Amino acid sequence: MPLALVPAVLAPPAFAQAEVADALRAALAPATVLSWQRVAADGDAVTLSNVTLRPFGADETAGWLSAERLVVDGVDAEEPAPGFLPAFDQVRLDDVRLFAPDRRGSATIEEIVMDDVSLPARFVAAIVLTDDAAEDEESEDEADTDDDPESGDDAAPADAAPAPAEDVLSLTDALSGLRIGRAVAREIRQVEPGPEGERETLRLDELRVDAVGDGRIGAVAAQSLTIETVQGRLALDGFAFSGLDMLATAALTAAADTLELPEDAATSLDPGLETVEARALALTGPAGEDLLGVERLAVEDLRRIDGDLVAGRIVVSALAMPVAALDEPPLEAALTAMGYDALSLSAEAAAAINPEAETLTIEPVTLDLTDMGRASLRFSMAQFDLEELMGQLQRLGGSGLPALPRATFTGFELALNDDGLTDRLLDHVAAEHDAGRDGVIADVVDALSGALAGQRITGDLHDQTVGAVDAFLRAPAGLVVRAVPANPVSLLELGIGFVAAPEMAMNRLGAEVVYEDRP
Repeated sequence: MPLALVPAVLAPPAFAQAEVADALRAALAPATVLSWQRVAADGDAVTLSNVTLRPFGADETAGWLSAERLVVDGVDAEEPAPGFLPAFDQVRLDDVRLFAPDRRGSATIEEIVMDDVSLPARFVAAIVLTDDAAEDEESEDEADTDDDPESGDDAAPADAAPAPAEDVLSLTDALSGLRIGRAVAREIRQVEPGPEGERETLRLDELRVDAVGDGRIGAVAAQSLTIETVQGRLALDGFAFSGLDMLATAALTAAADTLELPEDAATSLDPGLETVEARALALTGPAGEDLLGVERLAVEDLRRIDGDLVAGRIVVSALAMPVAALDEPPLEAALTAMGYDALSLSAEAAAAINPEAETLTIEPVTLDLTDMGRASLRFSMAQFDLEELMGQLQRLGGSGLPALPRATFTGFELALNDDGLTDRLLDHVAAEHDAGRDGVIADVVDALSGALAGQRITGDLHDQTVGAVDAFLRAPAGLVVRAVPANPVSLLELGIGFVAAPEMAMNRLGAEVVYEDRP
């Protein structure tokens, strides 16, 4: 495909406007129709006014774009790398409007500004060609080459042959050569037709993308996002993520669509994200009722070794949900009877694998429920071979659980701290069964004792557990379940021990259940 856009943007100010127009049309035809009312060159900038871009011809089913101005500024005078178009200091579009196929909706963007832009030639080719257009273009190129031996001067490099635009992986491979220092889109609005006319379905004040290059996106940040549907409304003060592998993401997309993946589609199906964060999330129902609110939701501190995820943290801060939004009538009735009209919680979970030390640590895992209580969990293993685990997971293909014969258990602790839930629950159960509180506690303790005996745990651990739970129910405070063996115990040994002699296995782990009173 002739890429005559190159000399157009490299042209000096005196470059004839008619030649600029012809060059742009030649670069994008025949698959894309680009039109404008005026074109001007001023210094290093080329400005097109009242631009319309119709991909794949004038077919209304393809969707199209219009912009009041398209400005390309600061063209790099140096020779571009093979297969690349010249680099631009800035590309800007003003008052952009995107039309959905058959005009079934549209979006407006006040401004799009891209700094330090470098486009691979195959990127342009992949965007503007469909299967049929590519075949037509090849025929025309062959004819042009036969008729005009000098036509090769403006031809795309041989290695920039376009791939079908429908192929997610091929298109994303073309995108992988795209380089942008920073891109900012402001005042994004989307409208869709509805039974009562057009309605705004999306509003985004600003979208910023940083450090695009080498097939990765460094960071994306969105400010003040609102999405509205007939089911309700989602609003976010901010949303951001960092580190995205475009090739792996395309492979995941293709796999989700049951497309056949080439073996070299991507080195990994891991999208490579480092952080994901949403701030001030609010979800409301169709009648404007509150359904969910979250101050902060994040996945962070993600770390990989040779493409394998070895560490990460999930954080949920100040989640609030009305009891009525649970959509579980029995649970809603019970919580309401206990005096709860809303659930409010914060949670955190972190895990890390150290391949060199062969350890797995899950710490901390916490759940803090306002006016209910707090739970925390810690867990650790040794002789944890990450390479062995990944090999087994690959061989199993999701059809079973991996076996780690060398792995050993080194520690476990579950701590519960009551903040009102136990008293309310006991009173609720007592009222439901028309029984006294002491009677409910006795029933719970008897049931626990029978369950332990049924598992052949009848010695000291039985008495300790029953006593600690009884004390906790009578004066709710703290309850700790702990298992820290004097020496690491293999998972294989534990599996056999729990079947053959459960109490002995628990003693081998150093298991204990302790009631902790508050001072």
